[in-house]
Amino acid sequence: MSIHQHKDGRWFVAFRESGSRAVKRKYFGRGSEAKVLAKKFEAELSDRQEKGRPLTAEAPALTFYELAQRYLNARPLTERTRQSMVYALNLHVLPRWGHLPVAQLTMAHLAEVDESLSRLGRALGTRNRVRAYCRAIAQWGLDNDLAAANPFSRFRPETKREGKAPDLITVEELRAIYAAAPKHLKWTIEVMMHTGVRPGATELFALKMSDVDHARGGIWVARRKTHDPKAILPLKPAFLAKLKHLAETDPTRVYVVEYAGRQVGNMKTSWRSTLRRAGITRRLRLYDLRHWFASSLLSGGADLKATSELLGHASPNTTLSTYYHLLERQKRAAMDHLEIPNLADG
Repeated sequence: MSIHQHKDGRWFVAFRESGSRAVKRKYFGRGSEAKVLAKKFEAELSDRQEKGRPLTAEAPALTFYELAQRYLNARPLTERTRQSMVYALNLHVLPRWGHLPVAQLTMAHLAEVDESLSRLGRALGTRNRVRAYCRAIAQWGLDNDLAAANPFSRFRPETKREGKAPDLITVEELRAIYAAAPKHLKWTIEVMMHTGVRPGATELFALKMSDVDHARGGIWVARRKTHDPKAILPLKPAFLAKLKHLAETDPTRVYVVEYAGRQVGNMKTSWRSTLRRAGITRRLRLYDLRHWFASSLLSGGADLKATSELLGHASPNTTLSTYYHLLERQKRAAMDHLEIPNLADG
């Protein structure tokens, strides 16, 4: 038996099983960790041989935690994707069954994670993403001969059911929240209501004062779900004037939304405390201001495709599936304007 490295970089152990003259290979993937695992397997085979035990191709059981670590070390992921995966795995997956060998995992384990995320109120997109991470890791293990099968190969992302519109925030709730909000959150609410951007590090908290384009009457927004890296978002003249005044009164300001002169990461704590002060007990998120923005456009008769582009959706179908009920009401209201002449006259 001996350890070798294939020309494609994979480490393997060549050996003969007991009772066989054919040379077998057991692969362990690429990188330093794969080499260590191959040495460990070779040492185990040597130990079996010395003790007179039969030699088989069984490798040390690889846990999902170990496989995930090797996946993250080997894959050329973007820093954002890597951080997202690490956060999701550490919080929702590894504490549950990261210690189990990959060979023992089934679709039931993936369903367990999904049920937990659902109880926490996580959106369908988040639940799909976490499960897709698990499937990708297991598939990489299979492709690199680290697992005999992908236990999550049957997973397919779920789609939103048409007609299930979001529970929209009311104008009364908006007024109560705004009245109870500190100054920096008041401004954030205004930005959200005028732009409808996603309230996160990629869009809302990444907006810079230099992104404001007065010549084109809008602001440049990063769009992570469309082909264009940035798109111009038209703004109302009154809000553009506010941004201009903000730039004049605070010339050193870098970001549109700041707190104590620094970029904001999130506003979850401020938002929750404001809801308590406002006396609102039902679950509302800063993201619901994005839903309010979209519903206001569609209820006012805005074109579906234009609304989809303003929201930064990859396709109008996404807008349609989320705001189906609003569009149904819009279509019925449009029918009220239809006038049918009396063809029997004359």
